[in-house]
Amino acid sequence: MSLLKTYTAMFFLALGLLWPPPVKAMVTEIPFQGEWDIPNNKLEFLFDLGDKRSVSGNVTQLTADRYHLYLNVDHVKLFKYDYSSEIDAQIEVKRSNVPSEPYVSGTIASQYSLLNYKPVRDLEGQWAYHDKKIYIQDLSMGNVACQGTIDLAYPYSADLNVKLASVEMDDFLNFWVKSDINKQLAGLVSGDIKVMGTADRLYLKGSLESDQGQVGKLQFDSISLNIEGIYPYLNISRSMISETDGLSFNVEGPLALNDHENFAKQIKELNLSPVVNTSQDGSEWTLKETKEGMQTRAFKHIYHKDNSLPSEQENPDLIGFEKSMQF
Repeated sequence: MSLLKTYTAMFFLALGLLWPPPVKAMVTEIPFQGEWDIPNNKLEFLFDLGDKRSVSGNVTQLTADRYHLYLNVDHVKLFKYDYSSEIDAQIEVKRSNVPSEPYVSGTIASQYSLLNYKPVRDLEGQWAYHDKKIYIQDLSMGNVACQGTIDLAYPYSADLNVKLASVEMDDFLNFWVKSDINKQLAGLVSGDIKVMGTADRLYLKGSLESDQGQVGKLQFDSISLNIEGIYPYLNISRSMISETDGLSFNVEGPLALNDHENFAKQIKELNLSPVVNTSQDGSEWTLKETKEGMQTRAFKHIYHKDNSLPSEQENPDLIGFEKSMQF
């Protein structure tokens, strides 16, 4: 591979690591400036993205098979966020059986990173590139870590494992959907999300948890959420919410993440059912727990297999129950 081709490949590899191909590819003209410093084996470049947004940097050949890439990212749109940072990558190019497709590997790290103008834990990780695919061995930024493969050739497929570690609830929900619900958010989200498929047909499967938080008018002690489907149409199943007043429910139902206007309505229409414990004698579920000092009182509804009604000793105050989710 010629030196110029190598430099060009290094640059577009860096862009692929930061900005995987969008769901709907668009052809866009971007002003470009570049200068090849032949004596120092350095290629310098500047992409002006408009509105005071730009990507600039350089690629320098250190040895016959080692390169250094520097990027200055200035207020670039990264998914739905404004991102600024200085990024360094150490790159090694190894020859393969196909001269036009070398094996490229390296490390990447950033400093002075800002996400929506707020400091965030810097980018760091290890990666490799071969046969038009990026192999992410370990990549993390902020409270998100990722491993897997991104295919840079059409139809731009991906196979990624994403791990969340105490991500702010507002950052998490605002990434997926814009809604009035997002004005009242609190808590942290942790868990795993599997991403598979092509750019226009991504399959998502998530197992997420959050404690001591709020979504809209709903205040909760804990949420355990299992969700999957072809983006943006997902389905919730085998999930549970425990509210701060002690009520615990199984949750299931569909969500359309592209329907921002009716997102709150979709949440209200999810199917809720009390958490049930089944035994040989019948079924029992806790409807409410109230704390009195250091003691906890549990009000239970009991259904006996012989169809007998609960006795007054079991719960003399419980007559009926009705619940609707408030957001």
